[in-house]
Amino acid sequence: MPHYFTYITFVMALFVCACSSMPNAEPEISTEQNYLPRYSILVRDSVYQAKSSNELPKRVYLFPPLQMDALFRPLGELKPWTSHTGSLSWISAAPSAGEIQHTVSSAISKEGYQILTFDQLLDIQIDHDAMVLNLYFSKPREELHEGLKTGHWLVSLRLSASTFPASLDPQLKKDLMRIDALVLFEAPDQYEDAVKRSFRWLVSRMKSSGTQTKLLQLLD
Repeated sequence: MPHYFTYITFVMALFVCACSSMPNAEPEISTEQNYLPRYSILVRDSVYQAKSSNELPKRVYLFPPLQMDALFRPLGELKPWTSHTGSLSWISAAPSAGEIQHTVSSAISKEGYQILTFDQLLDIQIDHDAMVLNLYFSKPREELHEGLKTGHWLVSLRLSASTFPASLDPQLKKDLMRIDALVLFEAPDQYEDAVKRSFRWLVSRMKSSGTQTKLLQLLD
């Protein structure tokens, strides 16, 4: 198992920037005459698959989500937490971070992946044998069309996947996939539900490519 300083450095390096070697352009939603049925959200996503990635590893470690700014830079950082049994995990101060992480973890399991603890990730002895997922979401912002408020709200999301050598050296990571999404929703009080529902959809898109627009029900 790597030394404590090694994996603290590993996590810090991961979240210095939410960007990767893949294209960095947020998808757009046409704002003209957008109509949202009640309790619905509109998700426009773009999936980028690295040319070097073939099959995604079936074992996954999922970090808690962080909020990001308009340039995809994390707002805040993850903090280590050690349980009474000595197990290490990470916590985020982002709104509803635990609920979002649980929602995404359940969605990943339903897709056939095995969720790892951080200690299990540290114990892996084979290079690039597990996938590390990072989640980011922005603060809500009012949608504008030709400078005027539409009455709708927007949030940006990012889900990225990488693998690492057994040493967890961030310089040797391989970016596998990234999904950027823009989500349109009705009102500020739907913000957290819109984020959770949208991330569930993005998990189902992890093996896809290209851009898609999807109308989703918040109550599903």
